Amino acid sequence: GLFIAVGAMLAVFIARRRYAARGGSIDVADGAAFWALVCGFLGARLAYASTHLDTFEGRPWAILFI
Repeated sequence: GLFIAVGAMLAVFIARRRYAARGGSIDVADGAAFWALVCGFLGARLAYASTHLDTFEGRPWAILFI
């Protein structure tokens, strides 16, 4: 988890610098990074849940648990 967090922060830092160097607004880069991370984490959870459906049998709300 720590390496994922460090990698995500490093990716956002690099993306902000590169986008600003090309004349873009840092706010746009931050918004895109936020939604990319949210969608990435949700997609990863859904992918995990889809391959472990027997774990959530009878408790579909447990898919949302971390």
